[in-house]
Order: sequence, then C-alpha cells, then structure tokens
Amino acid sequence: MFTRKIFPLFAGINGAVWLVICAWLVHGAGNYSDKDISSLAIATLFAFIHSLLLMQLGFTPKENSHYLLNCAGILLIVGIFLFCFIILFKVVWPGSIIAALSSLTPIGGLALISAWLLIALQGFLKK
Repeated sequence: MFTRKIFPLFAGINGAVWLVICAWLVHGAGNYSDKDISSLAIATLFAFIHSLLLMQLGFTPKENSHYLLNCAGILLIVGIFLFCFIILFKVVWPGSIIAALSSLTPIGGLALISAWLLIALQGFLKK
C-alpha cells in the first residue's frame, strides 16, 4: 500500500529536518525570547515523537495494517505540518504566509490527538 512507503519516508525526512532545527537552536539560533525558544522546543519534541510513531505505522506488517492505522498516519502528517511547522514559521519567519496560518495550530494538535485515539481504537478492535 502507498502509505506503507510514505509514512517511513516522511518520518525519516521529518526527523532529519527537525534534528537540524534542534542543532541550529542549540548552537545559537539568534535572538529569540524564552517564550519563542520554549515554543520551538515543544514543536521539535512533538515532531520527533510523532515521527517515530509514524515510522512505526509504516513498518507495521501488512497483515496487521488496518484502515484506522492508515488514517492515523495521515493525521500524524497533517498534525506535524499544522502544529509543528506552523510554530516554527511563526517564530523564525513571522511575516511568512505559513506563519499567518497560526490559527490552524489547534487543528494540528487535534489531528495529533486523533491519530493517537485511532491507534487506541485499532488496538481495542483488534481480534
């Protein structure tokens, strides 16, 4: 299935991107406020955690794969973009078009929460 290739691909690229962002923050990202650094730290943590979960979904054996897990993976990707990346753009490039979408971050957070709940539901429904 297509998602079986996309999930680990996105997870790997996303993990690498956020690792670079984290290194950049640690080694002198610029003059950001403590609040901005805190926001970026949370976005980085969430991006890493959810990338690992997404990678796991991509490597789930075919016989255990289910529609709910595929939906969860798609929600993880949407959530990472709408939550983590929008926070990044809001702090680093506040005048960008993506930063202007900051009102969508709660939707990204709900997508991440929904992904976890779909995984829980799949576990409950598994025979």
